[in-house]
Amino acid sequence: MEYNALRYFFVYGPRQYLGLGYKSVIIKNFQRMLSGKSPIINGDGFQALDYSFISDIIDGTISAMTLDVHSEVINLGSGKAITINDLTNKMKIVAEYTGETIHTDSDETFGTIRVCDNKKAMKLLSFKPKIDIRFDAEKVVSHNNNSMPSIQVPSSKNILLHSEKAQIIAVDEAQFFDDELPHVCRQLAQQGKRVIVAGLDMDYTGKPFGPIPNLMATADHVTKVHAICMSCGNPALYSHRKTNDNNLVQLGEKEEYEPLCGACFHSKA
Repeated sequence: MEYNALRYFFVYGPRQYLGLGYKSVIIKNFQRMLSGKSPIINGDGFQALDYSFISDIIDGTISAMTLDVHSEVINLGSGKAITINDLTNKMKIVAEYTGETIHTDSDETFGTIRVCDNKKAMKLLSFKPKIDIRFDAEKVVSHNNNSMPSIQVPSSKNILLHSEKAQIIAVDEAQFFDDELPHVCRQLAQQGKRVIVAGLDMDYTGKPFGPIPNLMATADHVTKVHAICMSCGNPALYSHRKTNDNNLVQLGEKEEYEPLCGACFHSKA
């Protein structure tokens, strides 16, 4: 019998079973905060776990069903751990809860770090989970908290699976997508659909970011929107990172980044 075994990590999302342990900490604490009660964390909250949204796992599972190779054991997860403290703080923003967090006695997860090694999934399935969970798992959310419903996809090609009946397709955070995104957008446009793509054209070092240059070169129309330089008030072209983290992707807002014009950006580089 031909098979592939999939190993899921901490999966969350709509209709999630309440269950036990940290697989259900999201739904339990959301229920508490929405009813005005304090979220509860066992121990100091520095346990770091790998959470993945259900739609990512579904897409990865479907991709695994069409693999040409067999007898593989594949991890499906985000590949990135988040502490329970950080997770709870993000949930507080969504729930608009400003109360305290209750810490109880430690449990068996004290001091643990559980992170998915998803390299095989990325290689065999082109699995790339949604990485931006800073505000809402089911909505595109702007920095001024305007939002609209969205569908998370693990790779550019998965957009085609959700767009059959759509006439307008909007893609947000396009800089984080793989290099197939321009091809997918052209394919959708050739079908007579309107495709709107938003994303950063440069990373924090001032270099072209992901598939954005290719998208801009092949787009019918390009609109560049500028912020205001936080140092001098001129139009800002750059996103200056204020922390010492050298990773290309670091999600954040005012605490981590500030918009700067060219002169101010290069003076701080």
